[in-house]
Amino acid sequence: MRDFNISHETTIARVFYFDPEPSNVLGLRMAKNNDRMSEAVYRSMKLFIFPFAFVLKTSGHVAVGDRLVQNGDIIRLYDYKTKTIVNPKHIAYTENKESNSSAERLGELPEFYVSRLQNNYKDDVFIIHPTKEPDMDDYHTFRFDPPEIFGVYSYEEFKNLI
Repeated sequence: MRDFNISHETTIARVFYFDPEPSNVLGLRMAKNNDRMSEAVYRSMKLFIFPFAFVLKTSGHVAVGDRLVQNGDIIRLYDYKTKTIVNPKHIAYTENKESNSSAERLGELPEFYVSRLQNNYKDDVFIIHPTKEPDMDDYHTFRFDPPEIFGVYSYEEFKNLI
């Protein structure tokens, strides 16, 4: 990405994520309700997201306070926009008034977790190599504008933080 130019006040960063179910153990559904859903997209919805991202490329004009964001920095994102949460549709499906009846429920059980990251930034996914099949890292690499970033750390500062 060294020779790749990006627009003014833009940052390309990869969000930190944790997969609690390794791919060789997880039995994946490749499609849900006949939707075309790649394995990477499906798995990205089941991950735990940390509200930090590693800066792969910045325009050099993005600042947080008086500090410019540099390539290799760690940026802090908003918890509310990045969190993995319990799916409200799952709760509504399992804890409704009819749950004690003998009536049969309609439809499939919704996923237990939902990623706010994918919901909030789905239009900002940045695939570095658009000619190859996207992988998990691609679905966690985004274009961020300055209002989405509220903190910046150098790698050394970040190591001391955790």
